[in-house]
Amino acid sequence: MRVVYEISGKYDKPARCGGLVNSSIDPGVTYQHSRIYEFTFEGDSAALESFVRHCLFDEIGQVLTRDPGTPPGLSLLLEVGMKPGSLDLEKEAILSVHRARPESGFTLSALRLRQRYCFFGQVTESTERRLVRDLVNPAIQTHTLERSA
Repeated sequence: MRVVYEISGKYDKPARCGGLVNSSIDPGVTYQHSRIYEFTFEGDSAALESFVRHCLFDEIGQVLTRDPGTPPGLSLLLEVGMKPGSLDLEKEAILSVHRARPESGFTLSALRLRQRYCFFGQVTESTERRLVRDLVNPAIQTHTLERSA
């Protein structure tokens, strides 16, 4: 079975891209950032959610969404993850915690982590290239881009 969780800041609002990238971007373009955790597993899905809530989620300052969609008004979705074989310390820490709990109620067969950037406003092709250039390290990361229709 496959389940995707998104964790975002409870109080986060769309912010200007000025501090996100190393170049000037139209101030009308804003973004929101979140983390995506994609689990492929066997066993009890409630046990997996309990694990996520215990190990990854802070209920005071974060929002946890299962199988997230795309937010309304989205212009561009950029997801950035580590290439297979690259050192991903967060992923290794999550797997280590899971291994330390042999009675967790589920078995992980795969775990994929990504940074999700949702952009709003008029994102031009030039802006899209700058965002990818500044947010993705092609030596160790992969990315996917999705433009809204």
